[in-house]
Amino acid sequence: MRATLVCLLLLVGSRERLSAQNDCLKDLSWPPVGRWASYTSVENGKTMVLRYAAVGTENREGVPLKWIEMQTRVDSAPGSIFQMLLPGGPADIPKVQEVVMKHGDRPAMKMGGMMLGMVRKQLEESSIFSNLCEGVTFVGEETVKVPAGSFTSLHFHND
Repeated sequence: MRATLVCLLLLVGSRERLSAQNDCLKDLSWPPVGRWASYTSVENGKTMVLRYAAVGTENREGVPLKWIEMQTRVDSAPGSIFQMLLPGGPADIPKVQEVVMKHGDRPAMKMGGMMLGMVRKQLEESSIFSNLCEGVTFVGEETVKVPAGSFTSLHFHND
């Protein structure tokens, strides 16, 4: 369980605190339910695949929340799956309401109580989005044309 928790924290963690000046995060959102994205990277000869998807929604105390599922796999080793119930977008990961995690063939575990409180505290102190907007300037909206069609996008420049 400790290795799974460490993996979750590494997945969303970095060193610096989220700043209120991170205006470039305000439009960052999870995909609609049923949509997903997958990223593959190679580091030190190992292939890592990260896939995330919006898998459901629910309301709690009048607050709309979204279930986000993240899957990680390195080479052919058994991967990990995390489901997190979150408000807002990726910058709101520290406000996670519920976490279910599964590593390899082990049974899924629901995180609650003190463990969830510890994770929230860690995520508030170290989120991957902490310094994402440092040195970033909004250039403007633009249309990007690709074989799948035309998409409106927000163009940012990093100094």
